[in-house]
Amino acid sequence: LLRQGDAGQVLLALKPLSSIAEARLFSCVHALLGETVRVDCLANDITHQRNMWALRALRSIADEAMHGRWSPSLGIVRAIFAASGDSLPLPETSSSFSASAQDKALTTAPDAAACGQDANMAAACTEHLDDAQQTAVAFALEQDRALGIIFGPPGTGKTSVLVEVVRRSVARGERLLVCAPSNLAVDLLALRLLHAQPELRLVRVGNPERIDVRALELTPELVAARRISKLKGEVGRELKRLLSELSENRKMGRERKSQMASFFRRRMRRVLAKRITDGEHEALADANVVLCTTTAAGDAAVRELHSFDTVLLDEASQASQPNSWLPLLRARRAVLFGDPQQLRPVVSAEAAKGGLAVSLLERAMPALPSAASAGATNAYMLTTQRRMHCRICEWPSTQMYAGQLRSHASVAEQLLVHLPGVRRTDRTTAPLFAIDCQYPSDGSGPSGGIGGFERRDERGAISNPVEAEAVLNHCCELLRAGVKAEDIAVISPYAAQVLLIQAALEVASADGCGLLREIEVATIDAFQACPANDARFARRRPSMFALLTRPSQGREAEALLISLVRSNKDGFVGFLSDRRRINVAVTR
Repeated sequence: LLRQGDAGQVLLALKPLSSIAEARLFSCVHALLGETVRVDCLANDITHQRNMWALRALRSIADEAMHGRWSPSLGIVRAIFAASGDSLPLPETSSSFSASAQDKALTTAPDAAACGQDANMAAACTEHLDDAQQTAVAFALEQDRALGIIFGPPGTGKTSVLVEVVRRSVARGERLLVCAPSNLAVDLLALRLLHAQPELRLVRVGNPERIDVRALELTPELVAARRISKLKGEVGRELKRLLSELSENRKMGRERKSQMASFFRRRMRRVLAKRITDGEHEALADANVVLCTTTAAGDAAVRELHSFDTVLLDEASQASQPNSWLPLLRARRAVLFGDPQQLRPVVSAEAAKGGLAVSLLERAMPALPSAASAGATNAYMLTTQRRMHCRICEWPSTQMYAGQLRSHASVAEQLLVHLPGVRRTDRTTAPLFAIDCQYPSDGSGPSGGIGGFERRDERGAISNPVEAEAVLNHCCELLRAGVKAEDIAVISPYAAQVLLIQAALEVASADGCGLLREIEVATIDAFQACPANDARFARRRPSMFALLTRPSQGREAEALLISLVRSNKDGFVGFLSDRRRINVAVTR
């Protein structure tokens, strides 16, 4: 919606944009209205308001505890503050997680059938999870632990563990709140759970416009719509029972019976209408698993529900501390899933100075755990990855995971040449290599590149044409060797470089190599936020890594090309100095 604002301003109202879409918008606006136009991207403050509510609720929990009133989430609060070495003004009588009578009262006692189902699921778990993953599941299910952390480096099966924890928890009668910072991550979990156990009563809370189309059937609105026929049956059976009892009443006259029958029918119609009106709330209250983003956990529809037995927070390293408290204050126990060695929460420079760039996961797990130390800490680390060749795994294992990350035998020696239809070349038989894009300063390099240095446009966007051409050449070589376009992905930390590479591939496609158009190109952040409906990335493992250099958490590809862009005389690399971001890129 374009309209004329005050003082000759042109206001453009848009939905939230990705960095790529934002860059394209800027280009279009400048082309239409001139380079002097300033474009500001504004956001609503719902997340901020809810984060502030969480902090106020946290203070209230501490105040109430001082007066002997225990909140169900008090154990989680104490565990996180204790793990981070911070003091919390609470009475000593509440120091034990199991000491609170209210906490104990919230634990649902499963019936015999549930126990039997739990045993059956334990057997099923043994079939598809390895020993370490099964140990992680058992660790997460421990009832006497207010806070548990599953530390899952790339490719170690963290999501599979989370799915199994949900199934086993529901089997023993628990109600769960499952959250993640992004809609994409929540949708991925919803679809994985729906596939793993269709009979789970799942409800996905959130804006339908931001929910994967295949997860829309789990929204409260559609769940409530499917319940209408069931509600009509229940009300009909109740009305039939009342009328039957009425007809058997020998003390009541015929006229009175007719009046009562009319009353029962009117009453049941009102009951049905009310239950249909309250259908969304009933759907949420009846669910044994509610899924939403961390921000949506502060929605009134979720806050009005009774406290959950357990909250599971996936990708916990990417959620800011206030945002993480929104779901954590809704349950008796919490299990955080994530990797503090990958992307941190995205916050402003001012917020980072105040400590908000550190997630609750990182705060609650100051030391790197090991798989062998689960009994002595609140964290358990998965150490066997099934995604990368051992040469690719070597750097993140040494630099980020204290040498604990190992490659499973099924991928340790896997190369591109092992894929069907791929020919043996120097590009398909090496698991890892770097391409030096520095060229002579006389302009004799590709496209006259001088030194392979980065460049900045008028808006300060950074790109590197020499690297873009190197990416194009490498993609062509892989395609000629028989690697499928869908098995190749190109990522870069800079949106301008992504646009440049996309343009180069598009031009080359028009010149005769149409397959180049099918290669995925994205920023590192966008690539790690894998859309759940992209099946080709759910089954791929990268067996080759090409680092294009001159000095997406969850997504995978067989051949990954990374264009790091930065190359200047000062050796300045900007936010690439954050090793976590490089770790995300390398481990795809």
